[in-house]
Parts: sequence; C-alpha cells; structure tokens
Amino acid sequence: MFYKLAPVSIIPKGNKSGTTSEIFISQVEADKELTAGKLFILADIESSLPEDEEIIRFIIEDVSYNYYHNERVVFKEFADSLEIDNLLEQTLAKTNRNLFKYCSENKISISDKAINITVGVIHKNNLYFSVNGKNKAFIITKADNGSGGCYKMYDVIEKTFKDDELEPANPNIIFSNIINGTLPIDSSFLFSNEALPEYLSAGQLTRIITSLPPVSAVEQIKNSLEHINAYIPFLGVIIKNTTGQRLDEHKNIKIPVRSRTSSSQQSITNLNNTERSTEKFLAPSGIINFNKILESAARFSDAGLNILKRDSGRVMVLGERIIHKKRNGLAVFGKLLNALKNGIYYLASMVFFLISKFAGKESKIEKNDAATKVAARSAKPNPLLVLKAFLSWMLRLKTAHKIYILIFITATSLFVSGTFDTQKKNKAAEETVNKQQLLSDIEQKQNQLESMLLYSPEGDGIKNLLSEMKVLIDGFPAETEQEKQALAAYSGKYREATDKIMKVVRIDVVEELVNTRMLNQESEPLNIAQSKGAIYLADQKNGAFYKFNLADKMITSVPLDIEVSGLENPASEGGNIYYRDADEFAVLDTAKDSVKKVDAPFDATSTKVAGIKIYSSRLYALDQASQQILRYKKTVSGFAGGENWLNSGGDLADAVDLAIDGNIYVALKNGTVNKYFSGNKTDFRLETVEPKLESPSRLALSEKELFILEPSKKRVLFFDKKGKFIRQYQFDAFQKMKDMAVSNDGKSLYILNDASLYKLDIGNAK
Repeated sequence: MFYKLAPVSIIPKGNKSGTTSEIFISQVEADKELTAGKLFILADIESSLPEDEEIIRFIIEDVSYNYYHNERVVFKEFADSLEIDNLLEQTLAKTNRNLFKYCSENKISISDKAINITVGVIHKNNLYFSVNGKNKAFIITKADNGSGGCYKMYDVIEKTFKDDELEPANPNIIFSNIINGTLPIDSSFLFSNEALPEYLSAGQLTRIITSLPPVSAVEQIKNSLEHINAYIPFLGVIIKNTTGQRLDEHKNIKIPVRSRTSSSQQSITNLNNTERSTEKFLAPSGIINFNKILESAARFSDAGLNILKRDSGRVMVLGERIIHKKRNGLAVFGKLLNALKNGIYYLASMVFFLISKFAGKESKIEKNDAATKVAARSAKPNPLLVLKAFLSWMLRLKTAHKIYILIFITATSLFVSGTFDTQKKNKAAEETVNKQQLLSDIEQKQNQLESMLLYSPEGDGIKNLLSEMKVLIDGFPAETEQEKQALAAYSGKYREATDKIMKVVRIDVVEELVNTRMLNQESEPLNIAQSKGAIYLADQKNGAFYKFNLADKMITSVPLDIEVSGLENPASEGGNIYYRDADEFAVLDTAKDSVKKVDAPFDATSTKVAGIKIYSSRLYALDQASQQILRYKKTVSGFAGGENWLNSGGDLADAVDLAIDGNIYVALKNGTVNKYFSGNKTDFRLETVEPKLESPSRLALSEKELFILEPSKKRVLFFDKKGKFIRQYQFDAFQKMKDMAVSNDGKSLYILNDASLYKLDIGNAK
C-alpha cells in the first residue's frame, strides 16, 4: 500500500449553513485502482437550492463514469502506456462539456464563482488534481531549512498559480488547471474547503496530521471543530504517504520462525530445486542449456554417466550446520570442451567424406577418354547413394564418436532455432511497443480535439488535427479483438468530431412515402414534380406517371397514351406539368390526369437544353450550346418568342440545372453556383464545404434556402441565399438518388431514391 486516505466531513444538520456540500471517495475493483488510482471529489456550492444537490450529484457521477470507463482503463493491455494526467484532463474536459449541456437542458443557472470543487486522483504516490473556487490544497512535509526536521504546511495553490491564473478563461469551464506531482516520503496532503484552515491553525493541523494516522487524525479534527460553530460545514481529505515506514510503526506484524527440528538435508534439496527452477525461468530464449545437453549425452555414454554421478560437492549435515566440500569445476568444463572439440572434428570428417564422394568419380574419369569425361561431368550424383554411403560411414564410427556428432548437430539446431525464436519474439515485442505508442498518440490527438471542439471549434487548426488523427487511425494495425474494439471507438469519435466540424447530419431513418414497384415491379421513375397537393413521378420506360396524394397517402398510375422519347426537366405551371421531349413538350393535365403534346419553342438541333423552369408565366430554358438562358412568353398553345435573357453570354457549357425566385441560380458540373439578376451576373459565391462540392445534379429553392443534390456523395446541402453554408444531410443507405424537391412551405424535403419516394422533415434549415 502506497498511501492512506481519510475524508473529513462535518456538515450541519438541517442545512443551516446555506451551502450544499459533499465528499466522494471512489470504491472500485482492486485492478482498476491499481491501474488508474483512487478518485476523490470535494464539492461545496455556496447555495442551498434543490438544484445544487443535482449539480453536485451530476458532477460526481459524470466524472467517475468518464474516468473509470475510459478505453485505456477498460482494456488492460493498454495499462502500461496509461498516463494519468492525460486521462484526468480528458475526463474533466468531458465533464465541462456535459455539465454545460446538462444545465442548459434543465435550465439551471448558477454562478461559476459559487462553485468550489476539487477533483483529484492518487495513483501510487503520485497526485493529480484540479481545484476550482475557494477550496484549498496543502502539503505537509519536513522543512529543508535547517529547522531540525520539523514539519511545515505549504499552500500548493498559492505557490503554483497567480491570482489571475485561477480564473477560467471561459465562464462555462469549471475545471481549467491540473496540478500533478509526487507525494514525498513521510509527507501528507490536505485538501479542504475554505473554512477548515480558518478555524484550525496551520500548526494545529500539522501536529494532528503528522502525529496520527489519517483515520485518527480525522476523529481528532472532528472533536476540535464540532463545538466551534454549528452552522459552517468543514470538508477535507487527508492523504498520507505510507512508503518507507519503520518496522516499529507496525508492531502487530508477526514474523514466522523456522522450526529447529527441520531437516537440513531437505533444506539442501529444496535449495537445489529452487536454483534449477530459477535458472530455467531466467534463461533467455535462444540460449543453449549445456546442462541438458550433458544429461542427454550421459544417457548414451559411460563418460556422461560418470559426470552425472558426481554431485556438485559432498554435503555433510551436522545438526544445524551444513558443510560443503569444494569441488573442482574445471574438470566438468574440460570434459565439455573435449566433447565439443570431438564433435567438431567428426563433423568436419563427415563433410570431407561427402566431398570425397562427390569428387571421387572425377578422379577416376582422368583415365578415360575425353567423351566419357564430359558425359560423367554432366551426370548428377545420386542423393540416395550419397545418403547410403554416409550412413555406412556413420555405422563404422565408435559409439562415443556418434554421440559427439549428434550432440553437435543438436546443439547447432537448437542454437539456430533459438536465434530465430528470439528474433521473432523481439519483433513481436517491438510491434507491441509501436502499437502502444500509436494508441497513445491517437489518444493525445483525441484529447486535443475535444479541447478544441469545446473552446475553439473554428479555424484551420482543428482541420489539421483531424487530418493527423486520420493518418494515425488508418495506420494502426488492429489484429486482436480488443485492438479492433479500441480502434472502432477512436474511429467513432473521429467521425463524430468530423461530422460536427463539417456540419454533417447523418440520416439513418427516413420516412418512405411510397415505392412505385408496388404498382409495377418494372417501374423506373425518373424525376419529381409537384402540383395541387400531389407528387408526380414520371416513368418514360413504362409509359406512365405515378401520382401520390399527400393527403390520403394513396398512389395511382396515370397511363401515358402518347408515344414519347423522353420525360425530362419537369416544370409546373398552374395545373399543368411540362416535360421536355426533344422539340416537343409532353403536358400532363393534373386536373384531368391526361397527357397531350405541344410544340416546344426551341429547336433540339440547335440547342442543348439542360433544364427548364416556369416563373411568372414565362419559360426559362438553360441552353448549353449558346451558353444563354432563353426566355419565352406564354401563348394560347404554349410558349413562343424566344429571347436571350442574359445581357452577355455566360460560361454555361457545363451547366446542369437552374432555379428561379426572381434571381436565377445556375449550377455547374464543377460544383460552382452562379447567381444572376436582371440578366447580369452578381457577386455570389458558395461558402466552402467539406467534402468539396464536385458534382451537383439538382437545385431547389425555398423562401430562404438553397438546396443542392449531389448523388455521388449521397447528400443534400443547405445554403442560405447569400451562399453561407448551413448543413448537409448525409444518406448513407441510399444507392441511387435521382431527384429532390422542396415542399411549398419549405418544411419538407422529398427525395427519389431508385423507385422509392422519401420525406424528410427539415423545418427551417437554419
């Protein structure tokens, strides 16, 4: 045990003090306390309202949960790289954010100057704590000024910070400064509220805490304070370093005494067994154990048996005295060298024998003619014959020589195997260290990210930090299940932070209004058009329109009685919907649910229309060929009298769609949106978004917002009409987004994905 800890809590009955106070000391499992230390909280709010107890309870529960449920505490393999100060900093940052959110949601208003709170962790003999408000922190240790070893009490807060440094920069931040250090041996620490050191002097507290154990010191402090003032709460936590205490401080410890009747011979046997076990445990992998080699050799040779029969020395036991006869260790060492030398000698003989077998035929060839010599050189030696000759040579050797060769081959094999095994283990250990360092770096980046999200969520700094964190996460080689879980947790937090910075709202559940394949399994709706409380989906492939009534949620099919080659760019006007079909319009009369054809005012051979809209009974066509916006007047039979609306041609060769509200907005393939008024281009630019807008397909307008559909990234982006980015809705489940439309009241967004029509309630996008 590194320390002893005891709380001081004297709170008047009936809440006569006008304050709300509480002390919390964590009680967790032993392994968690060994890994992450013991958490303590001393809270005192200068108010006695009912919500003050809720605030204190919330702070205690939130801090305790965030601290002990952190991934690096839960996953034990990360315990070696756990840094308590980083863990406490991360915990307090989360509690700052959660407390602000809790007070906002419950409409609780409290002055940060009324909150006096201390949160700390004692881990072994290291202290980490944060003090807010008027709470105190004192260290009681021996003075080093030649005062004869007397104890002195020092105010840690006063020596660490200036007065202006104790004030948080942000009024929403309760915890802002963390102090850490090692508690010296034979020293104590006292955390208290403001009242305790005012009613007991530094000398009294020093004498009580240094002369008594923490629990007894608490009782003495209570006895001294209970009759002083019945209306003031006194709070404190005493922590005392217990390492390095003298033996006479633990008089109740019993030391076992060995019986004199124990067998001395048994002691020697146990000692030898312990020596062998220790040698086996400490031997590094890859090192040859020569004792085992000699024991193996002893089973096959008389010389080995002689070696094993000799003990390490004769032992004589006389009562309680043990006398060892000194042995000559050089004899065994010499035998070992001799065996090794013989093994090398016979191994070399074996090698020369094999060489001679291969070279023997060459010497005989010299007597033959040249042709026979060439043929013999090209012939390969027979491995079976070589092996047979080698075995025959081995059998002719003496038994002792065979043993020497086998010992040498075995030792060489063990050495090579041990070397590879050691390299493998070293590589695995290096990879483990690298993984722990990588996880530590990821956690550090995450702590910085959470702080920046809380204090400065705007700017390039947080974007650079996100990029660095992504590189670390992508480079982490998760192999075990726990590593995969840890990586998933970090990836999830990275994604949450990224979404918050990029203003992404991920839509996992959205209302499906209808699927046209309920009517026709082969249906392929192309686009959306609205008219008189209904939504129309055009299906040129199957020659039909699908009418969905928003009031009764019923869908019906309107047959297309005429032949068309296209139903593109729907534009509504009155009760009619105009669909472009080359040089003609297919006009859907929504009142009669009938379709007719009328001539289009533009020539399909000379124009390349990307989109049409009808505004104030005039038709506007976006022509890529002339890079113009063509305007046509309404006539009895349709539209006619085309004219160039733009005063000068624009860069519209890559235009994809337009939307009109008095101004005309034009989307280009590269993600640019231009705004025109009275035929002239205005100074308009969309705010940059992440990920970058690269391939828009549709534009839509409400009273105050501009909507852009980008199917390639499965999203709809919202801007105000000045170009300021509001947010983006991400539909990860959608695979085939075709079109979108905004309801007339601007509160709903309709999306056509494959053959399904969806509705998303957006209210006011801001």
